[in-house]
Parts: sequence; structure tokens; C-alpha cells
Amino acid sequence: MMLPQANHNIKRQEVARNSEFNRYSEEEFFAPPRQQQAGSVATPPGNVQEVREPPPASAGCSLSSYQSWCARLTTLVLRTRSAFSAFLHLSIQVSKFVGPRGKLAPAFFPIPVPTPGIFDRMPARPSRKKRQSIFLSRAVHVISMAMNFWHFAGSFRSQVDLWRSPNQLHRRFFSFVRALIRSDGLTAEFDMLRSGRKNPDLHARLFDLIDAFQKQGCSANPYDRSFQGFQVPRDEERFPELQPYRDLDPSRLKLSGTGHWDASSFLSENLLMAYKEPLVLWLDRTPEIWEYPRLRDSQATILELAHIWDSKGLLLLHKEGVQDRRDFEKVRIFNAYKNATTDRQIGDRRGRNAVEAVVKGPSHNLPSGADLCDLVVDVSSQTLAISISDRKDYYHQIKVTQKRAVCNTLGPGLPEEAVSGLQAYGNFLLKASSKRRYDRLRDGDRLGHQRRPLGSPDDGLIWAAFNSILQGDHCGVDIATEAHTQLLQDFGLLSQDIQLVASRPCRHPSIAQGLVIDDFFCISVEDQGTPAPQTSAFRAYQQAQQAYSFAGLLGSPEKDLCAVSEGKAIGAYVNASDRALSRGLCTVGAPVEKRLSLSILSLQLAQLPLTTFGMHSCVMGAWVSMMIYRRPLMSVFDHAFRLVANEDLATNNHVTTQQPRAVA
Repeated sequence: MMLPQANHNIKRQEVARNSEFNRYSEEEFFAPPRQQQAGSVATPPGNVQEVREPPPASAGCSLSSYQSWCARLTTLVLRTRSAFSAFLHLSIQVSKFVGPRGKLAPAFFPIPVPTPGIFDRMPARPSRKKRQSIFLSRAVHVISMAMNFWHFAGSFRSQVDLWRSPNQLHRRFFSFVRALIRSDGLTAEFDMLRSGRKNPDLHARLFDLIDAFQKQGCSANPYDRSFQGFQVPRDEERFPELQPYRDLDPSRLKLSGTGHWDASSFLSENLLMAYKEPLVLWLDRTPEIWEYPRLRDSQATILELAHIWDSKGLLLLHKEGVQDRRDFEKVRIFNAYKNATTDRQIGDRRGRNAVEAVVKGPSHNLPSGADLCDLVVDVSSQTLAISISDRKDYYHQIKVTQKRAVCNTLGPGLPEEAVSGLQAYGNFLLKASSKRRYDRLRDGDRLGHQRRPLGSPDDGLIWAAFNSILQGDHCGVDIATEAHTQLLQDFGLLSQDIQLVASRPCRHPSIAQGLVIDDFFCISVEDQGTPAPQTSAFRAYQQAQQAYSFAGLLGSPEKDLCAVSEGKAIGAYVNASDRALSRGLCTVGAPVEKRLSLSILSLQLAQLPLTTFGMHSCVMGAWVSMMIYRRPLMSVFDHAFRLVANEDLATNNHVTTQQPRAVA
């Protein structure tokens, strides 16, 4: 069937006002083509003045899978009422034409429709395999048309070009897209809400926006194009993750470390001084009011926390200070949400951090997931072995000097009789009784540093301090990373030619080892069929366990991976499984659950005519973290990056702004 030449240049403003693409249910859209004249394009059924309601607040909170994403993709795109949805609608109508395909496509672009008739009505009672194949073919169609739309910068091509017969390059491209999707697994289910750290906040902000939009209503007055923004109220009770940081509740804290590992012999001279004597970092300045914590915990709460620390050997009781008494240097402990029953412990140490110099250490050189792209695998004969080992509460396993522990002093002070039954109080009495007169060799010259107590000597108060490294100590990251690195290097790991760092490419052709604070990983390129115990990743894992056993560092064996073919390392999901290799692939990128959940959420957000500054900033941040694996793809966000000014990017800015269809 020959189609007449017809260019379809649809203005974006018209597409944005046209609500016809919002009305498709799956069965309406995938119905058989109606009789039409050759070359004409069918219009969707229904009254164009009817507007579909935004997605419900429960959307996206259930289990999903790659298969369900393929099934929903077409409908979600069409509901965005964007220029691309109009182009996709045109291509679907072309795919419904009957008759022979046109001549063989002379070039790669434009890509012809992959499978004619794929959007016809679903067969009656199809098998699970058949239904999965149809949804996959529809997803391939959408992706192919997206490539066309991107290549031609939104300028629509003729129906004749879309109806041409695919050439060999096109067939290879269709197979490649199918292989990429199948290599990630079609049937594995995941919870979209908890497939990424930002997902609870993203979903909640989307639901808040939808609720506010429904309550405010929208104007259909064609003579009034003005839009008055409004503040979107936040509902922080939707999910517990929306309040990740909470006031101190000792009953929910989970601590595993005991502050037993002396890292002195594993630190360079630069960090050793800071580790032993924090006064070398002290700056004579008074921070701004926003730079230090507000102490609001009661003595009873501090005492309850002191009992928990004491049971782990992490409590120091004292009546001394390392410098003049300054209340803003005290630390406030707060909870960080972990799960429904437990929280992590975080220290608000901004006051002390503000008067300490910045330490130059290995933290500026930590690798990221995109650095794993340096590895090269011949998928016809090679595979990957992945080993990952994690230390449990690593910061809290590090032993510190009393001078550093005093810098972790909490407020307010506690009555001495209230802590008299604690083990740390016995240690306090022993140290107090062993104090001798001034000794220059022991106490130094004391040049201008007259020590004063945190409380007056006769106030009866004793001060509780954390006797390890707090999460929140700006120097702690470098101390923990360098000590961990040197420990592993002493056991033959993390040599310069195989260590993956941010400042240089991976030098070894087949092994990449790396460390991110408490997480050690090794990924090695191996010949297919190599037994796991004979892989470099397996040997590296065993060496790491020997090092940890020597140092007495606790781990989380349930989280470890040892010489497996797929897994997540430093935020990147590496896939060298049989289902990937059999399709000629070995991939690295953001975890598939994160990609799919963000795709669905973004398509739902794109259906709305407005967004908020904070929501847009959060969504763009999530997309950038995934596109970092293929930086040129960030060009598709040109309009999205320009939507708001830099000063409006605060995530707590919930004033609405119009969302043009070009951004959608």
C-alpha cells in the first residue's frame, strides 16, 4: 500500500492544548484500526473537551516489573500531551496500515516502525509468553520513535519514511534494544517506592502536587493565559522515609561497634596528628548561628543514650575541655531512619567542624559507579566475577584518643549520681585518681592553652562524650578511608595499578579493586567457565577477610557477594549474568529498579501542566545520577535544565511553576 508524502509539523502549543491523547484506555487504544482512506490518520475517539484526571495518589506504590513497565509505557507517553506523544500517535497509526511495506530504507534515520499491527487489539486469552512478547514489541516501537524524535529535533517525518522496510542495521538495532531489556530480567518484581533513596520523597511530592492540583482546579478560559502559582502543602505522614532525620530517640538506635580498633599504625603523618590530637586543626573563629546545632535534648534522654553507649564501651565521662568553654561546640545526636523498627545514629557536629581546618585526605578521590566503565569485556569468551564486602558500623569500631572523644561531648551535663552505676564512671574515677602534677614531657608546653572545664568544678555535673568516630565528623571520613585502605594494602590488595579511583583511569586490563569508606569491592574479567574459587575476585575477597580477621573488624556477611556474575558495587549495577552474555551484552548502569521507577514517576509528572521548583530539582538530580553513565544523553534535558533558575533549585521550594510541554 503506497502512502502519499505528507509532512506533519504540529506546533507544540497546539499539542499542549489538545487533550485527545489523554483519553486512551489500553483497550480503546489497542483496538483494531477502523476503515480509513489511504494516507489519512485516524483521530482518537471521544470529546476533545473532556480532560482525564491525574493519576491517583496510590499510583506507583505497588510492586512493578520490567514487564509491567513495557505494558504501561505507550499509554503513559501518550497522556503527556507533548510533541513526542503526537509523533508517537502518528507512528502507531502508520503501524496499523495493511498491505506491503515500502521500499527498503536507504539510511538508518528515520527508523521505520518495527512491527506492523503490534498495536492491534490484544488477542483473546493470550498466553503469558505471547502477552509478554507483545508488550516488549510495543516498548521497542516507543524507543525507536524516541530515537527518531531526538535525531530530527522534534521535526516530524513523513508517513512514507516510517512505513519503509527495515534494513539490516534496523533489524540489528531492534534486536539490540530487545536484548538490553531482556538482559535486565522481565519478570522480577520490585517495590518502586523503595527502589532508591529519593523515591519516597519523589512519590510523596508527586502525590502532594496532584492533590493540590485537584483542589485548586484548572481554568479552561481561552482568553486568560495567566497562571498564578500557589504553594503546595506537604504531607509528611505519607511514608516514614519522608522524615529521615528525627530528634534523639535512644530506644530506636542500633549500634554494633565497640570502638576497639586502633588505626594509628595505618595512618599517614598528616592524618595521624589529626586523629590523635584534634587541637592541631583548631581555628580561632566563632561560627555563624546557622553553623552549630541547637541542643534541646533533656538530661533524661541523654542519660538513656549514655546507658546504650556504655553497654558497647562507647561512652566517655569527663569534666574537662580541650579549650575555652564554648557551648556551640557541643554535639547533638539525632536519629536517621533505617527501617520500621531501627534508626542509625548521626552526630550534629557542625559547631566543632566549623572551628576545625579541612583535612586533605583520600575522600576527594573516592570512585563512583561510572568509573567501572573502564573495564572491557569480550562477551564472546569472557565474563565478570564480582566480590563485595561491607563493614558493619565501621566508624564506631575505630578507637580514638580521649582528646578526640572530648570533642564529641554532648549537652546538657548529667548529675554525677545519675551515672555512678555505669562502667564508664569507674574509668572516670580511675583517671581522676591517677592525675599527677604537671609534667612537661607528658603535658607539653601549654603555650597559651589554659584548659577550662566544660562546667564549673562545683556544679556536680559530668559530661557524656562518644568514645569513637561520629558519623558527622568531617575529618572522620578521611581517617576511616585511609586506615581501611592501608590495612588492605598490607594484605596485598589495592595496589596502585589495580585500585580504582576518581582521578585516573583503571590501569589494569582485567582487575578493578576499590574502596568507598567501609565497602571494599573487586571486579575481575575472567574466561567463561572459570570456577569461582579460581577467580581473582574470589582470592581478593579471601584476602580481605583475612585482613578483617586480623584487625577484628566486624562485617555483614549477609550483604557480601563473593565471585558472582552480577551485583551492585558503589551504586552501579554490573550485569554479566548468563541472560546478558547469551545476548552479547555485559552492562553497567544504575540499578534497573531505580531506572524503571523513575521512568514511571517522570511520565506521570509529565502529564501535569505544572510542577514545583523543589520537585523539578529532585527529579533532575535523580536523572543526572543515572545519565552519568552516558553523559551525551544529558542533551535530552536541555529544556528541563532551563526551566528554573539556579537560585530556585532548593528542594524545599514548593511553589508551583508551569511545566511546558517541551519540558515534558
